[in-house]
Amino acid sequence: MLPAWDPRGGAAPHCHSAQPSDSGEHLFDPILYSMFTNPDQSAFRNVSVRGRVAFGICCLENALTALGIPLSDWQLVLSQLWKYTEQARLDDWHEVTAEYLPVAVLEYIPFEKKGCEYLTPELAAALQSLYTKVPAFMHELLADIFETGIIELYGGLVNGGEQSLKYTLRIINLMRNKKLPLPPYEAFQRVGSGWGHPFTRQYLLFSTPLG
Repeated sequence: MLPAWDPRGGAAPHCHSAQPSDSGEHLFDPILYSMFTNPDQSAFRNVSVRGRVAFGICCLENALTALGIPLSDWQLVLSQLWKYTEQARLDDWHEVTAEYLPVAVLEYIPFEKKGCEYLTPELAAALQSLYTKVPAFMHELLADIFETGIIELYGGLVNGGEQSLKYTLRIINLMRNKKLPLPPYEAFQRVGSGWGHPFTRQYLLFSTPLG
């Protein structure tokens, strides 16, 4: 079960339900990961795109925790990412979040030449400070979360969001390669299929399905 996250800061929650054993045997069982990463058997094939994005964000939270970084330090990024599951207009999320990505923020050109519509110089500087303090795989994780949500945004879902699913599987493989714990899959079975209904992070605490 996911603990509640206070967007105003405070204690850093964990998205995973159990601590890894010394051997990592529980979290990195090859059969479990095969179930997730084989596209034909993926447990996420019937999870909505919003649910897949939420899963990716929870993976990001787990990675931050593993690096010893309080989630409150990344509130700026996490609050923007979670808007994907909360709002109806996903194209608005796409436009804003594109400017938050490391590939945009860390681009080595003066801010005034980047043509940003949503970032201010102060916000860009804050994001740059966050991104330069984490390993490169974190930048990849952020990019994959973004692509999970937008890859089929304008062309429509095909085969239950097959292109989106590929990025979810990339996230799972990245977590496996870095020996990081996966969030509890059960939480994401409750968020429907297709694009899914909007929901909050706190919704994942409860077992009542979306109507």
